[in-house]
Order: sequence, then C-alpha cells, then structure tokens
Amino acid sequence: MTVIRTKQNYVCAYDPMPEDAFVHTFLMGSQQRHLLSTRTIDHYQDAVDWAVGMADQMAWPIEVVTVDGVEYLKRNRDALEAHLASLTDQERGEVRRHMVASMAQIMRDCPDDDTRAGAYEVLQKLKVIP
Repeated sequence: MTVIRTKQNYVCAYDPMPEDAFVHTFLMGSQQRHLLSTRTIDHYQDAVDWAVGMADQMAWPIEVVTVDGVEYLKRNRDALEAHLASLTDQERGEVRRHMVASMAQIMRDCPDDDTRAGAYEVLQKLKVIP
C-alpha cells in the first residue's frame, strides 16, 4: 500500500495485483467508509489522481482499493442478478453473444491452462459446446 500525503490529508492506495479487475474509491469516515466509485482496473491511475486531487477537500482520508473479479462478484451478486433479471430478451441475447465471444477468445489466446479450462466450462454451461 502506498500512502500519499497531501497538504492537509492523505490517500491510501493499494497497489494493483495482476489478478485485480476493479478499483474502488472509498471516503473514510469516523464510523465506516463510503464507496464513492468503482472503475475497471485500467482506470487505476485515474482513481489515484482523482483521490489525491480531492483529499484536501475531505474531512477524512480517501482509500483506493483494488479487487479481483471474484471478490467483486461476491460483493455485488444481488445487484448484478437484479440487473440481469431486468434485461429484455434482446439484451440478454447480446450479453450471451459477448460472453461466448470472450470465452472463445480466452480459449484461443490465454497461455494459462486453468483460465482456458474455466472458459471451456463456461462455454459448456452455455451449451455452446458439448
């Protein structure tokens, strides 16, 4: 973790790991922390830069936390399920097409055997392959 001191405050920024997929920005409070934003990991530096720019305007420190996809899904399962349930048939079809294309790309391009096996299992569950 990197602690970045500003003029009147500080930002705690957890360093991204290779498996991280998202970055959360939290405002720390006296009793709890408050989620300000969630971005994909490719916006990590933007999140840190924003936090540093805003820290002196806040009463409490800002925390930038990276999370992997599994942790993100665990934390947001109910909201994701509700969103998927609200999609139209056409939107669900588009999501399915995107998932199939993504899994096929992983199977073709990923050097990691376990990741390719996981993509294969997803395609089986989607009944794209036997």
